[in-house]
Order: sequence, then C-alpha cells, then structure tokens
Amino acid sequence: MNLIRIFGFFIGLLIALILISYLKINEPFTDISSILSTPKIKALIETTTSVPIINDNDDSIIPYKGYKFMCINTYNDTTKISMTDGKWYDIDTDDLYFKFEKLISLDKNYINKKIGSVGANINTIQLNGPESFYFANNNENYEVKEFTMFMTIKIISTLNNNNILFELTGNTTTIDKLIPKYTTSIININFINNQNNKYDIVLLIGDNIYKGLANDIDKDIVENSNYLIVGLYYKKDKIGLIFNNKIYEYENITKYEITLGSTPIIINKFGSFNMHLYNFIYYKTLFDFQYYDYFVRYNNYYLSGLHNKACIETKTLEKEKPKISDEFEKIILPEFKYPMLEKYYTNYKKNFFELFKSDNINPDDTYIKKDIEYINNIK
Repeated sequence: MNLIRIFGFFIGLLIALILISYLKINEPFTDISSILSTPKIKALIETTTSVPIINDNDDSIIPYKGYKFMCINTYNDTTKISMTDGKWYDIDTDDLYFKFEKLISLDKNYINKKIGSVGANINTIQLNGPESFYFANNNENYEVKEFTMFMTIKIISTLNNNNILFELTGNTTTIDKLIPKYTTSIININFINNQNNKYDIVLLIGDNIYKGLANDIDKDIVENSNYLIVGLYYKKDKIGLIFNNKIYEYENITKYEITLGSTPIIINKFGSFNMHLYNFIYYKTLFDFQYYDYFVRYNNYYLSGLHNKACIETKTLEKEKPKISDEFEKIILPEFKYPMLEKYYTNYKKNFFELFKSDNINPDDTYIKKDIEYINNIK
C-alpha cells in the first residue's frame, strides 16, 4: 500500500513539472510597446531622436550624438569643468563625470587663439572617470563586445617611456581551472618613446599587445600639430587605432572575453602627457567611418572659432581647417545597432524590462565593486 502511495506521489509530481515547463516555454514575451508608450519614456525618445545622426548643414552637432555613451569637451560649456567640485561633467548629464585633483587651466588653442574653443590643460593631471564596467556592452557580466572612442587633443610633450593616453581596466580572467592560472584584461593606448627618439603607438587589448603598424612616428607630427584625433575601435574580428587620417587595423586575437572591472576609466594615466584636451567621446558601438570627415568638421567648427558669433573672417579660418587626405582609407563598419535608449538604463543593475516596469528609478543605484589588479606599464 505504501509503495502505491509513493508511486502515485511521483506520478503527480511528474505531471506538475510537465505543466510548469509547458507554461514557462509558452509564456508570452513582455510587450515592449506598452513600456515605450509611458509618458516618461516617450519624452526621452522624442529628446534623443530629435538629434540627427548626421547633419550635412550643421557641424556643431556630434555625428551620431544620440548614440554616444559619454562625452566631455570644451566646446559647448566650459562650466562643465567644475573647479570647486573637481569634476568634469558629461555634456548632457551630471551623472557621468571625470574627477581631477589639480586645477585645470583653460588655454587658447593653436588654430585660432582669439575666438576658437579653449583647451583643458591637463599637464601632470590624470582624469579618473566612472568605473570601467559602465562602459561594457553587457550589464550582467560587463563584457566588452564592441566600442569606438575618439579623443581630440594637443600633445606638447611626454614625460615617460610609456605614456598611457587612455585606459579601461578589466577583471582578472581565469584561463585554466585545473591548474589555476589567471590573466588581466586591459584596454589602453600607449605612446612609447623608442630608441630612435620617435613614437611607437601600441595597443594593449585583453592580455595581448598589438604593435608594429604605428611605429617611428616623428615627434614633430605628434607634438607640433595644431591638434590630433586619436581613437580606438574594437569588434569581434578587428581592432583599430585611429591617428588623424589614418587607421591602423589589427586582427583581433583575443582568446578570452574581456570583462571590465571597478577601476575608473582613465585619461592621461599618471599625468605623463603635457597636453590639452578638447574632446572625448565614447560610443558603445562601431562608428561608421564613411562619416569620419563629419567628425573632423565637428572639431574644426569649434577650434577654428566658426561657432563664435564674433567670427569675422570665415575664409581665413577655413584655410587653417585640417583636411582629410585623399589617401584616407575609409573603413565602412556596420551601422549602429544598439537602441538610442541604451545610455538611459545601462548604468543600472536591473535589466531593461524590469527597470521600466517600475516608476521608482533610483539614479544613484550602483553595482557591487570588485577589487582587481592590473598591469601599469608595458616594457
């Protein structure tokens, strides 16, 4: 009799599990249309989509502005550089910012000293931004899948053999579980003073060094140009260094996924660059390089003083406008594929649907930080 009861119990349990499994598999997906129709989200969509992706007639707008995750510059509002707070705020929000410990002077630029946008003199100053994991594509494991970063700068000199212009640091990755082995995950751009008294620009991505293409660059090019555009893009199969009108592209040989950690994103590590910073922008996706000339026009618009109403002699300024070489090999990358709303919710630990089901959004919600160790220099 007991055997029959036990058998009946397991039969009932099996039937219950089958029913639960069926209901779970056939559960309808969340209706995103109802989420996007709320007044709060509709207002956000109208604000972000009102900015054109590319505007042929207005160089004052950053190309793909609605897709940028973070941007600081001296173009729109220099009060965003708060000396009292020691913070340089994003152009659109005060929730994202870089910290600095020394006073930043605003110096005249080298294109039009009278009316062009000033440069932030960060000589010996390291800028510490938000924690690196905010810049990841995946907010569950903080993995980096693709991004594009641009910096518009004036380099005057460097202090060390290794000079890290930009750095994202990652978590330690386990590469062998049987015999515990670990590797660091770092993304940085390093200007190395070589034995020829020239610069080699080297990339460190994950635990791999990418070098050999941007070698022996004359110091006159680096230190005596009116301004430089230095950038970096990352995708599954390719890694690219942007240096003015050239792209140095490497095959991505990363074997282990790069996951970002709690160490801040850094500009001018250890303050080893004597430099002026005009513009920094980070996209969590790939920039379409057929529109790269629009990005150059955007920078020139402010540095040449075309944005200034006091600008009298436009023709004279246009002669000083940096030109894109005809030899520039444009690389057309896939179109931006992440939604424009991404920057609104990527900082929060709740997923997209859970976040917008509730009106109780806490902008101060933060992740649990992890301690990590990482490489400081390349030899």
